[in-house]
Amino acid sequence: MRPSAETNSIILGVLGRALALFPVRLHVFAFVSNHFHLIATTPDFLTLSSFMCFLCGNVARRVGKHVGWRERFWGRRFSATPIEDDMALRRRIRYVLSHGCKENLVLSPRDWPGPNCIGALTRGERLTGIWHEQEREYDSRKNGRTGREHVIEYEVRLEPPPGWEELSENERRMRFERIVCDIERETAKRLLREKKTVLGPRRVMEQSPFSMPAQTKQSPAPPCHASSARAIKEYLDGYKEFVAAYREASERLKTGEMKGAVIFPEHCFPPGLPYTEDGVVLESS
Repeated sequence: MRPSAETNSIILGVLGRALALFPVRLHVFAFVSNHFHLIATTPDFLTLSSFMCFLCGNVARRVGKHVGWRERFWGRRFSATPIEDDMALRRRIRYVLSHGCKENLVLSPRDWPGPNCIGALTRGERLTGIWHEQEREYDSRKNGRTGREHVIEYEVRLEPPPGWEELSENERRMRFERIVCDIERETAKRLLREKKTVLGPRRVMEQSPFSMPAQTKQSPAPPCHASSARAIKEYLDGYKEFVAAYREASERLKTGEMKGAVIFPEHCFPPGLPYTEDGVVLESS
């Protein structure tokens, strides 16, 4: 996903299309050269799974085709980590917006040449991308037309983060501006202390899409983002109860109870029914 005008437009078009199809409220995002982060609110995990499947699949196909990528596009499935309180939310917003700076690629988040939400958050700029209805474009060209009538511009709309809805638009912009300025100051101090320089937007855009990083960061994701050990413990206790209830229901299903009679906990994906050779008909839902 090395930044370029074409790649940025493809990514924003896919993101805008995904937001139009699924009831997801997007708050903050960052797409860098080899991964991305979103802070979003979804009504349930099924919506989140469907949204991410659409987003990741279409970015892989469309950006991969654009740059000539023929191998596996993503290294693994997406991971989703809940944010439990406002303090943790602010920290995650700062973390997402610091991409590009923390890797010594640019001096300011405003300088990142890829899909960038800084202008939208701090100045209300409009974010748009292009979505190509590829099958209809192909049919149109076969019939002698240009196919341009099947190119749709989508806007990527950002919603206020949870707990920030009561702030005025100007207050939210000032809050985001303070976060960005803090990132800029910390980046300048760190570069001076470490006697390092940044790559810069122009050289970022000159990189090959097929280049590999010299080092990759591999660390386990936390169970949740929270500002206190107590909140993390409460989350883990609730998760343990969820897992126990899921496993109990799964065992009952394996013993032959009807699927409709087995109650699984809310917001989960029950296992599929096993293959059978004895002609027994099981209820499915």
